[in-house]
Amino acid sequence: MTRNAMKARGAPCLRSVDRQRAIQLEARFADVFGGADKVPAELLTPAAHFRRIPRTGQVSTLVIVESDDGMADLIKARPS
Repeated sequence: MTRNAMKARGAPCLRSVDRQRAIQLEARFADVFGGADKVPAELLTPAAHFRRIPRTGQVSTLVIVESDDGMADLIKARPS
């Protein structure tokens, strides 16, 4: 059961963390658009500070936290 489901039922939040897992998600623009030459230019440099740093895709991290009594929560880290 997720934290949001627990809150909706009025249940207490996780108390004791037993396990944590981190999963990296990655989407490369070349894979999504069928080749590096087909990627729209605005995705490669979406902001002024990306002009010097080539941007080839989008990444994010999911963290799954499980309590000792079997409850689980999914935390999505901010994409970078």
